[in-house]
Amino acid sequence: MLRKLRVKNFALIDQVEIEFSEGLNILSGETGAGKSILIDALGAVLGEKTSIESIRRDSDFFMIEAEFDEMILSRRLSRSGRNLIKIDGKSATLGELREIGKNLVEIHGQHESLELLKSQTPMDLLDAWIDRKLLTRYQKIFDEWNSKRRELDESRKNFERRELLEWQLKEIDSAQILPNEFEDLEREIKKLSHAEKIAMLAENSRQLLDGNSESEGIFTEIARLKKNLEDLLRFDDSLENAMKMLDDAMTLVQESSYEIRNYTDSLEFSPELLDEKQSRLEDLDKLRRKYGDPLEYRDKISKELERESNIEELESQLREIESRLQISAEDLTLARIEASREFSRRIELQLQSLGMLDAKFQFEFKSMENFSPRGRDSITILFSANAGESPKNLSKVASGGELSRISLAIQTILPKKSAIVFDEIDSGLGGRTALQVAELIREISKSRQSLCVTHLPQIASVADVHISIEKISVGDRTVTRIHHLNSEERIHEIARMSSGDESVESLENARAMLRRNFGEELRQVS
Repeated sequence: MLRKLRVKNFALIDQVEIEFSEGLNILSGETGAGKSILIDALGAVLGEKTSIESIRRDSDFFMIEAEFDEMILSRRLSRSGRNLIKIDGKSATLGELREIGKNLVEIHGQHESLELLKSQTPMDLLDAWIDRKLLTRYQKIFDEWNSKRRELDESRKNFERRELLEWQLKEIDSAQILPNEFEDLEREIKKLSHAEKIAMLAENSRQLLDGNSESEGIFTEIARLKKNLEDLLRFDDSLENAMKMLDDAMTLVQESSYEIRNYTDSLEFSPELLDEKQSRLEDLDKLRRKYGDPLEYRDKISKELERESNIEELESQLREIESRLQISAEDLTLARIEASREFSRRIELQLQSLGMLDAKFQFEFKSMENFSPRGRDSITILFSANAGESPKNLSKVASGGELSRISLAIQTILPKKSAIVFDEIDSGLGGRTALQVAELIREISKSRQSLCVTHLPQIASVADVHISIEKISVGDRTVTRIHHLNSEERIHEIARMSSGDESVESLENARAMLRRNFGEELRQVS
C-alpha cells in the first residue's frame, strides 16, 4: 500500500507531502489545480518517462519519494539530465525502478480505454490470465526455431558462395606463401638493391680491423698496446686489470674481424636474383591487395568451409523444432480460448452492474500464417451494447463512454497490484452511469488501495478519504496545496463539484449523497 508521497519542485508543486489510507482515496479540485500533476509525479517515481521540463521554474532539480508498506522509492532528476534513483536507500537504475514500480501500482488514466483498441491488447489481457509457463515454453522453442532458421539461411548463403571461397583458397595455396615471406622478401630486396655500397662498407670495416698495404689495422695497434703493457707489468702490476680487459678486447676484435671477413666473402651482387625477388613480391602484393593478409584470410575461409553444415540435416532439425513449436502454439491457443470464455463472462457481469444489461463481450481467434514470438493467434475483441445486435470489432462499434466502462470493468478482474490509480476516468460520464461507476470503484477499493482523481460528486461521495488539491498564488509564484477534508469540508467540496456553488440546495444534496453512502454518522477525516 502507498503510505506517503513527497514531491518537491515538480511542475507547479513546490513542496508537498500527502498521506494516503486504505480503501478509496479521492483527489478533487478545480481544473489546473495540480491533481494530475501528482499522478504524474507518482508515475515518475515508479519509473515512467519524465523530463527536465517537469522541473519547477527557477529550480535545479525535482525530487519525488514514495513510501510503501514494502519499500521506499525515490527519484531525483537534475537539469543536467542526471537521474539519482534509490530503492530503500540504495542506488538503483531506472530499469530496476521501472520493474519494481510496475508491480506496485496500476495507473489507469483517462485515455487508458484507448489501449483497448491496440492490436496487442486482447492477447495481453488473456496472457495475464493463463499459466505463464505455457508462454514461456513457447517462447523458448520459438527462440530455438528462429536460431535454427538463421543457421539454415546462413548455410544456404554459404553454399552459394562456396565455389568462390574454394577458388580463392586454391589461388592462395598455389602461391605457396611461406610464413613471414613478405618481410623476408622486403629485407632481401633492400639488401640486393644496395649490394655495391654494402660490399664497400664491409671491406672498409675489415681493412680497419686487419689493415692493408698502406696502414696497419686496429688489431695490430691493440697487439702493440698489449706488448707495451706486458713490459710495464714487469715493473708495476697496478695495470693488471687493464691488461685483462685488453685481452678480452683483442679477442672480441679478432672474432669481429672473422665475422666481417666471412660476410664480405659471402656477398654476391646478382641483378637476376634482385629481379626474381621483386617479381615474387609483386605477385604476393596482388594477393595482399585482394585479401589483406593472404594467410590469415586463408585460415578464415578454411574454417568457414569446414563449418559448412549439411543443409539437409539442418532442414531436418528445423522440421523437428517446428513440430514442437506447433504443438506448443496449439497449447497456447487452447489455454487462451478457455481463458477467454471466463474472462468474457466476468466482464459481461461487470458491464451489467454498470447499466449495460445486454452487453456482449467476446474474443475472436484467427490463426496466423506464420509463427510470432507469442504464438500464431490473431485475437480481436468483439462487442455489442444492445440486444439483438451481433458482436462486432470493438474499435468500430464502441462509443467513448462504453470504452471507459469496459476498461474499468477489466480492471476489476485483472491480477491485483497493491494499489490502483484512476486518473479522471470519469470524463464524459454522468447521471446513473456515474453512480454505477462510483459503486464499481468503491467495490474495487475494498480489496486494494485505490486513488481516484475525479470531478464527479457521485464518485467523491463514496470515498473513504477525500483530499482537496488547490492552486494558490504566493507572491509572484503559483503553488499547489494539499488538504485532507473533514466531514463538513467534504460536504462543501461535493456541493461545489455538483453545481459549482455552495447554495443551500447543493449543500443539502451533498449531505444526502454522503448519508446514502455512509449513513447518518459521516466518517471524520482529520
